[in-house]
Amino acid sequence: MGVVLSEGTFFRFDSRNLVTAMDLAVQKAFTVYNIEFEPFFCLSRGTECSTSFALPSVVTALNASVNFIVALMEYMRKNRQSPYDYPVKGSEVTGFKKADAIHDDASLEARVILFLISPKIIRQLLIQAQWRGICNGDYAFFLVDIFKTDFISPQNGATDLPCHALFVLSLSFSEKDAAFKAFAQQVRGNVRLPADVPPIDVTYYSTTFHDALLIYAAVLNETIADGRDMTKDNVKYLADKFKNRTFKGCIGPLYMDGNGNHAADFKFYQAVRGGTGANATRSDFSRVAQYMGSRGVYKPIQPIQWLGADNTGYKQASLRLRRK
Repeated sequence: MGVVLSEGTFFRFDSRNLVTAMDLAVQKAFTVYNIEFEPFFCLSRGTECSTSFALPSVVTALNASVNFIVALMEYMRKNRQSPYDYPVKGSEVTGFKKADAIHDDASLEARVILFLISPKIIRQLLIQAQWRGICNGDYAFFLVDIFKTDFISPQNGATDLPCHALFVLSLSFSEKDAAFKAFAQQVRGNVRLPADVPPIDVTYYSTTFHDALLIYAAVLNETIADGRDMTKDNVKYLADKFKNRTFKGCIGPLYMDGNGNHAADFKFYQAVRGGTGANATRSDFSRVAQYMGSRGVYKPIQPIQWLGADNTGYKQASLRLRRK
C-alpha cells in the first residue's frame, strides 16, 4: 500500500506567463484554423494583451498534467492497493514537529510514500526522515515532478539531501531545446513590457496551455468542416477527434491516447550516494529508466539499487516509527 502526500495545486500559475502564451495561440487559431474565440479581458502589471481563450482549452491542459497521477490511482484501485491520501498544507510544514506527525501517520499505512508537493516541503520531510533513520531502505519515497520544478538540479539543493531512498519521476523536457527557445522568443516578442518590468518567464506550462488551445481549435475546425454544428448533440463526435492521434505542438509532437489525454514522456531517477569523506552523505541522481508515453513503453537503463535489499522482511506491527 502507498501513502500519497499531496499539497493540492502547489504549482502557482502565473497568469502573466500563461496568458501571454495563450494570446499567441489565439492569434494562430484564427490565422491557421479560422477559429475565433470569445474575447477574454486580461490585465496584469506591465503586460498589454487582448487575449481570448475558451475554458475547454484550460481544462484540457490541466487534465494532461495530472493524467499520470490519475492513471496511477486507477491502477492501485484495480489491484486493491487503495492509496491513503494525506493532504498537506504547505504553510503548516514549517517545523520538524509537523513533519514528525506526518511521518507517524504515514508509517502506519504504508512503506511507499508518494510526494505531490513542492520541493521546499519535500526537503523538510526528507531531512526529518533521515534524522529519524527511515532512509535506510525500509521505506521508499517517490516524487512525481509533473510541474517540472527541476527538483534534482543542484540549484535546488537536492544534492545536499542525505536521504538515498528517494526516486524522482520527471517530465522529459528541457528549456535548452531549440524548439522551446524558439517558442519562448515568440511569446516574449508578442508582449510589450515597460523597461522596469522583468521579462516574461516562459515555462513548460506555457507550452501546455498554448498547445491545448490550438488542439481544441484544430478539432473545432475539423468538426465544422465535417458539417457538424457545435451543439450538445455533437460533443461526443468532437471529443472522439482528440483520441489516438498525434498533433503538432510548439515544442514537438503531442500524442493523445485513447482517453483523449496527452501521453507525456518521463525520466525516472534514483538518488545515489555521492561524494567522499565529509561529502559522503551527498545525493547524486542517476537515471534508471525512461517512459515513452506515445508508445506506452517503459525502458530500463540500469538496475535500480534498492537500499536494504538484503533484509526486506518486516512485521506489520513494527511499522510505526519511533523516535530514537
